[in-house]
Amino acid sequence: MEKETRVVIKNIIYLLSTRGLTYVFPLLILGHLVKTLNADGFGHYAIIFSLTTYAQAIADYGFSLTSSREISKNIEKKEKIAKIYLETTTLKLLITLAIYPVYYFFCKLYFKDENVFISSQYAYTLTISGAFLPIWFFQGVEYLKIPAIMNLFGKIISFGLIFVFVKTESDLTAAILAQSIPALLVAVYCNFFIFNKYIFIPINIKKSNLWESLKDGWSIFVSSMSSIILTNSAVLILGVFATTEVVGIYAAAERLAKAITSVFAPITQAIYPYNCRSFSRSKAEGLRSVRKTGWPTIALAFLCTILILICSGYLTTLINFNDNSVFILKIFSLWLLLGVINNVLGIQILCASSENKIYARSFLISAILSLLLMFMLCPVIYGVGAALSVTIGEFVLTILMYQYIRRKYVVSHS
Repeated sequence: MEKETRVVIKNIIYLLSTRGLTYVFPLLILGHLVKTLNADGFGHYAIIFSLTTYAQAIADYGFSLTSSREISKNIEKKEKIAKIYLETTTLKLLITLAIYPVYYFFCKLYFKDENVFISSQYAYTLTISGAFLPIWFFQGVEYLKIPAIMNLFGKIISFGLIFVFVKTESDLTAAILAQSIPALLVAVYCNFFIFNKYIFIPINIKKSNLWESLKDGWSIFVSSMSSIILTNSAVLILGVFATTEVVGIYAAAERLAKAITSVFAPITQAIYPYNCRSFSRSKAEGLRSVRKTGWPTIALAFLCTILILICSGYLTTLINFNDNSVFILKIFSLWLLLGVINNVLGIQILCASSENKIYARSFLISAILSLLLMFMLCPVIYGVGAALSVTIGEFVLTILMYQYIRRKYVVSHS
């Protein structure tokens, strides 16, 4: 157990140190894009990325959790992890190809400007790179050094390309390509690394195994899509009721909140395999490991929330925010805290203990509520309504999962 704890801490420290700059880059890039593309252009940029996020969630299909969990349980079985890697990668790429016509249709329907439509098609490269990037594999084998370093290099390249090529409000396509091409190169390298280090056993991919993988990932897929609806639909719905300038004001605050939230990704990625193995031994041991890893994570999120509330006013000059964006960001500070709590409850407890269906059901209920609130509030109070809808949905998710966990793990064991 002590060795496992040291591995978890080592992965967290390594990821935080190598990703330090990758957390600064989105903030600098965000300020540059808001200033250069203007609110209207940034609104188009946000809508395009919102659509690609949906496509990425469909292509992932929950494999980032189910495949990572299975690898962590079979880490000593080389043939088993090779089989999981090849089947998961094959499925993700097939899904990516299958959903492109749907993505094309929605982009054609949504974007009347031909230049914006072309930009949206280039953005699909992000979906391809996301499907091809095997973070889930490295997470499962608890070797996060390579993706962390490559992610850092990719962000540095993107950072440079954006500041070199995005000069005017007409450079929307350049802004998208500057982020999608480095991401694709990082994904290709990571897969080559896996083949050289791990996949040396010839594996036959069977259709029956692919079908089983799809069935196993279904509940996680439902929860992932519900999560995207909960956190990503606001931009699209707001675009129906408001101008792209209003969308840009909202999206600036939303993307900053998500950039800050990404600080927690190394922590949650590092502790997930550890919690999976703990739950595989016993529920009691799993809960002990979650308490040990979850409370410090939540405490850090609480500190970030307080700092955002105190310092958000300085963003008007630092990242070219207007007053509306700052107020929306304050609402999102509460969403950040709830999101981290929900990761502990949903990912580190429910998914780690194979309670995927409960996680999916809770997410679906909160996502539906969030959507209903968006359609009621966005036409009236625009970006503020969108932020409130997302935050309320996240709060409902917290209540639903907490009640189930309390009944299942606390009351039943008392």
